[in-house]
Amino acid sequence: MKSFKKTVSLLLAVMMLAGMFVTLKQETEARAASNVATPTFTLKRVNNGTGVKITINKTKGAEGYIIYMTKRDNAYSSYLYKGGDYEHEMAVLKKNGKVKRSYTIKGLPKGTYSFMVQAYAEEKEYDSASGNEYIIDTEYSDYSIEQSINIKAAKKKPIAEKIYDFSNVKVGDIIKFGSYEQDDDMTNGKEEIEWIVLAKDSKKILVVSKYALDCLPYNKEYREYDITWEKSSLREWLNKIFYKTAFTKKERTMINKVKLINDDNPYYGTEGGNDTKDKVFLLSLNDVINTLYGFDSDIHEYDITRRCAATSYAKAQGVWSYEKFHNENIWKKSTAVDEEPTCQWLLRSPGSREGRIAYVDTEGDVGYDGIDGIDSYVSVRPAMYINIKS
Repeated sequence: MKSFKKTVSLLLAVMMLAGMFVTLKQETEARAASNVATPTFTLKRVNNGTGVKITINKTKGAEGYIIYMTKRDNAYSSYLYKGGDYEHEMAVLKKNGKVKRSYTIKGLPKGTYSFMVQAYAEEKEYDSASGNEYIIDTEYSDYSIEQSINIKAAKKKPIAEKIYDFSNVKVGDIIKFGSYEQDDDMTNGKEEIEWIVLAKDSKKILVVSKYALDCLPYNKEYREYDITWEKSSLREWLNKIFYKTAFTKKERTMINKVKLINDDNPYYGTEGGNDTKDKVFLLSLNDVINTLYGFDSDIHEYDITRRCAATSYAKAQGVWSYEKFHNENIWKKSTAVDEEPTCQWLLRSPGSREGRIAYVDTEGDVGYDGIDGIDSYVSVRPAMYINIKS
């Protein structure tokens, strides 16, 4: 009898274990069946070669797609930004993935663009109490293989060159000069750049951009030593790519090439390197404590005048904006004069040691000890001298 009970118990245990394996197998198979496949897609030029149509093939398990686009032929990558992330979300597919989806961008600046696509599916749960359906999990596919396409420059109607006359501007005034992508909608063209007048003489004015216009590292490659303004990749970018992108030929004739004194760090003695001659540059440590420019002379002061907000495009490139101060007793909001969240912005001066670069912090005080020169979340705020009249 005891032997029979043992045999029955053993059989029951085996059956339970087998049942567990069957259930586990079914669950594994179910999970495998619900996995979202990696999508494939095609690219086609549209709008006379100035736009692109992305067609995504049917994808097993997909309910929607995310398209990633990168402009490859610039010195730094730039992303198509919309809705707060570096992505475009496509229309929702049926779960069987048998419907193709396409997305068209009618106009883009000339260049080579690379695309990747990711599929996703959402697990939802119905709440009978509220009568609402909630997303409890989202499953994403692997990224697709990257594809690239060349976009032609759109034909532009001849536009009469602007005539500039800054004779009546005063220190502290805002002027408009040149244009650069700012609203992060590349299909509607560039926006006029606003500049704050810092100084003026009989022939020229010194200006700095009102907003941080981009997000770039001081130097693209890490070098522990000898990262000075003279040899930085950011200096090259400002005087070549930005200079040609932001200003017309006639506007470029108004920009002065000036000698810049690249002083050592006054607190740590870190060498600032050789003096340079530049058309576009960053302000220095000495500049941002110059009362003649409207700044506070105290490097530790939380100076509202030194605070700066970033454009939507700059944020898309990685600029961090801060809604609150580290020290909430300073002011109610971490905002610039125009009530927008502030960001850090780079100076051309060295920090506490070679490889570190001084900057202005979100609260308006100056980070004279600096940050690493390859940190790319700090924004770029160009400065230059321009003639009073065109």
